[in-house]
Amino acid sequence: MRERVELVLYHAYRLALMLGLLAVVLTPLHRASTHSADVVRVEGDTIEAAGAPTGLQVGDRLPVYRFHSGWTRPIGAAEVTELREDGFSAVARGTYEWPLGMQGRVDASDGGRVELNIGSEQGVAERATLHVFEARHKVGALRVGQATADSAVARRTRGSAPAGATVSGYTVANQLSWFHAPGVAALEWGALLTVLSLWAWGIFSPTPGRALLTLREGLIAGWRRGGAPLRILVHAALGVVLVPLVVQLTWGALVHVGRELFDLQPLLKPWTDSAQRVGYAVLGTAWAAVLFKTTRSPAVAAWRAATFRPRVEHWPPWLRGGVIWALHLAVAYAFASTLTGFLAGNVNGILTSAWDAPGLVRTARDLPTGLGHMLTHAPSVSSWDEAFAIARLALWSATISGCLVGYGHTVVSILWKRVPVRNIDFTPVAWIVNAMCYGPLLGGVVYRMHGAPPVVVDPSLTAGPAWALQLVAELLLNLLYTLSIWNLGTRFGVMVDKGVQTRGFYSFVRHPSYTLEALMFVTLGLTGYATPMHYAIALVWPVKYFLRSERDDQFMGASNPDYVAYREKVRWRYIPNLL
Repeated sequence: MRERVELVLYHAYRLALMLGLLAVVLTPLHRASTHSADVVRVEGDTIEAAGAPTGLQVGDRLPVYRFHSGWTRPIGAAEVTELREDGFSAVARGTYEWPLGMQGRVDASDGGRVELNIGSEQGVAERATLHVFEARHKVGALRVGQATADSAVARRTRGSAPAGATVSGYTVANQLSWFHAPGVAALEWGALLTVLSLWAWGIFSPTPGRALLTLREGLIAGWRRGGAPLRILVHAALGVVLVPLVVQLTWGALVHVGRELFDLQPLLKPWTDSAQRVGYAVLGTAWAAVLFKTTRSPAVAAWRAATFRPRVEHWPPWLRGGVIWALHLAVAYAFASTLTGFLAGNVNGILTSAWDAPGLVRTARDLPTGLGHMLTHAPSVSSWDEAFAIARLALWSATISGCLVGYGHTVVSILWKRVPVRNIDFTPVAWIVNAMCYGPLLGGVVYRMHGAPPVVVDPSLTAGPAWALQLVAELLLNLLYTLSIWNLGTRFGVMVDKGVQTRGFYSFVRHPSYTLEALMFVTLGLTGYATPMHYAIALVWPVKYFLRSERDDQFMGASNPDYVAYREKVRWRYIPNLL
């Protein structure tokens, strides 16, 4: 029975990775065939849109967006009622998660005086602030001076307000988006069927992944043939990238910890530029010296130097175990308290979307109230996007619950175990690589390092095969990620050795949860990826979890002889038969 379950998990894991990677590949192509139209007027339930109605027919149902980085799914849907050469009309259908609000156009603009085609009947009030958009990009702001029933006069307070521009009471413009490209849709279906065929072939093939394994071995052989010149060239290029990143992360972490624990940010922040310049010079010199002396990677040398090494103490086992358990309390508090905040946010998101009860759960203390509301009131879901969003939050909540079970077990198991934790990696490197994966800890520092991604005003995925693929792949990755956490059970922990899990997902790869989580977050963001910079920033997810998994391998290999045997048996870290 166990072997059959593990075989099912193995093939489900392969499928999730293949679908997630395919969604990443197809998104840029799909985006090029996605059309958007500005909402230029809202009159009750009637929506007027400006833009070529490519491929549309009367009766088509289109998603309505107020698209930005914090909200990437539709706020509702509208049905096309009339087509024109320069636009179309539609009627709002169903329940909207957020109201459409007022929307109109600039009729005329003369210096600071601006005339609008909407008035008090559309909700325009004197002294109201309106925002001006061109092609959904915000270009200015207005202050309403006087308003009649169907018109208004305003003055420009910021930016520009050219005739024909859209005005809205919101800081983000409304739009309708749709996908129309039969050839691209056929290509996407073909790619999906090909991937599914390869996945099915892997089920029956006695040596799945042989081609990928051959490619991997060829790349390794080519690297070895390149010798010292190739190594120096590659690692010198990596140094140009890694040295600034390490310096900025180290200083950012120092400032962050100093602010949170000792309120030292006012003292440290003015020294940022000077400290970073010194760091670049010192670390850059050290990188070059190590590289040209050894022709080996300075990054690998530094990583190995920071490897966890268990110390041999002459303490009684019960005392050593008690000290390790006490140190773990700090780890459990730092990470578990962060997770309880995430859990409250996820449950509140579910209540907001499916129960229309925003704000019912603000902290972890409100969770019983929120769960009671779910059990005593019927939910309401208006679209597939909303259904998948709710499922995502529910799975994240289940994942966090599994993590908290692991933390809680470690805290209380001292009551019946003399040594509840075998070892703890209480080193600065362990804290850094783990805290980078949590926003309230050092995840925010990483975000500030790469900066906010470029502003996107149009969704990349609205309908069609790639849209459905993204939803299904992200949900499957999320589901398997949840199962991988519960697969660890009471062995779950951060920076601790609580034993080796060799069953389930961990029977064929050593770090399934990190792999699934990283690809899940990349896939989740695809709707808002529009430029190469977005994809470059998305690489932060696999890089963070790669560092975390490598640290786990080092720590567990040094701490637990059982893990050494496990690592020899399960060769693959992330992808079976490849990596």
